Amino acid sequence: MKISEICKSYFSGFQEVSDYKKNSNKKNTLAVLKILSYFTGVIPLGFAAMYGAASLYGRVSKKTHLSSSDETISKQAQQNNVISSLPRNSKIDFSNLPHVTLLGVIKTYKPEFTPQVNGDNLLQYSQTEDYKRHAKTARIYYNSNQLAKEDALRIIFQREPTNIAMGYNQYNENNLKKLFDYSKGVFNEVDSKKADGSPFKALPNTASVYSETYLWDPPGGKNTKEIACLSLPAPALDSTNQPHYQYYMKEGKLDAEKYEQEMGFLFKVIEQAVKDNKETAFGNQGIKRLILSRFGQGAFLGDLSPNDQKTAQTAYKNQLAHFLDRMKDVEVEVVMSEYTKPAEIWHDKMIIGDIIKTAKQGDLIINAWDPHSAPGNGNDADQSFDGAMGKGSGIMLTQTSWLNETLRSENSLIAVE
Repeated sequence: MKISEICKSYFSGFQEVSDYKKNSNKKNTLAVLKILSYFTGVIPLGFAAMYGAASLYGRVSKKTHLSSSDETISKQAQQNNVISSLPRNSKIDFSNLPHVTLLGVIKTYKPEFTPQVNGDNLLQYSQTEDYKRHAKTARIYYNSNQLAKEDALRIIFQREPTNIAMGYNQYNENNLKKLFDYSKGVFNEVDSKKADGSPFKALPNTASVYSETYLWDPPGGKNTKEIACLSLPAPALDSTNQPHYQYYMKEGKLDAEKYEQEMGFLFKVIEQAVKDNKETAFGNQGIKRLILSRFGQGAFLGDLSPNDQKTAQTAYKNQLAHFLDRMKDVEVEVVMSEYTKPAEIWHDKMIIGDIIKTAKQGDLIINAWDPHSAPGNGNDADQSFDGAMGKGSGIMLTQTSWLNETLRSENSLIAVE
């Protein structure tokens, strides 16, 4: 008898029982025995086989859908893995940084944001003794209540070539990563931490740069003016994406106290820089004139309401008045620079026009700097005060620790409380 026929005969128990009246006693007895064997042998073996297969499948397959609890645990594990792989060290090992050139740094910029018109002058300047002399004058004025020394050095080093209102794709991140092993500025890097473990973006953490340099009038020409520049980062409130935007806001409005406190600190930095360099600048010839800009009062207020903009401007004017009062005994002329005649005069001594044209030999110019970018920011394509300084001066060389090794040393740091 064939196997198929045997199987068919074995599993015909229920059918045979249904015809028990026509069957012989022997056939009915065999049918009952078949049915009993189904429950004692075949069915249990079938369940065992299915369980084994399911168990094996669970070991070698992945779930396509997780339960809510599994999903939470999975996300937590992924987050822990990401966090553990991110850099946390706030101190930069400057001894391991590669030697870079101006042309190498330029490659991290988008072409439209480079100082193209004055490019040849910068290349020539970078090879001169004048540049070496100017580079040595560089100093970092930092908020010592918020920053340790290594924090201040990192803020000046880990910057983005261009950052205009937190815009997208404004510099070559890949080239920056290859050059310095980071692609975002210290305030925009997800897990940047200070020496005390707190995030850089939690506070303004202000650090400014002073140096002497040349200003070419016009850019690309040969006429130079030896000037000093203090690049000063005001609160950037031109976008809600700015890392410190929420720090300066309270219940949907500008926190006047915090904003004015920062303005007061910035004017204190200016005062300190003037006093430190008044007699010694330019080979002891001294600073002849201080040129203020209305730092933080233009585009940087762009995402505030009209009322909040007035609050910010009032804070600036209040601190300006205190500053001018403190400067009465300091024998330096103080003027304010504007491109066009302003509707409201904030200072009785104004110079109107392009800062490149209106600056004079021996000036200390307060550059309205961006908190994230290299000094000069968008340079030729940047219509701000900072852009003008990048377009016409040598601050890319003297005020970045990418190129000026003076700014990599703690000896360049000046604490301001």
